[in-house]
Amino acid sequence: MDLAVRRDDARARCDGTEETDANVLLRRHLRAAHGGTPARRRIFRYVPFTIVQDATAEPEYEARCVSGDKADCGAGSGPRSDPADVEEWQRRHTQETRHTRYRRNFADYALMEPPR
Repeated sequence: MDLAVRRDDARARCDGTEETDANVLLRRHLRAAHGGTPARRRIFRYVPFTIVQDATAEPEYEARCVSGDKADCGAGSGPRSDPADVEEWQRRHTQETRHTRYRRNFADYALMEPPR
């Protein structure tokens, strides 16, 4: 009987002992007939990393005006380290232009911390 068929048959009958025997014989056959060991399985384990903001790098806040009839205004605050500065730029820009729609962006650096 073919070893793979023997193993599948044992698995179908829930015969763990016979399935293990077939696996051992199949590995021996692979080594003897095909020169070497079969490829080993890789085991990947889940590691619960925590994502935290990198305190050594300043986050950046920015806004860009997307108001306009046919095209976006496109005026931008530029990157700022404080969100209040961006909000103040938005207030001033709205006072000057009456534009009221902005796209805001926030960027920071993150660290993956392994469990302790």
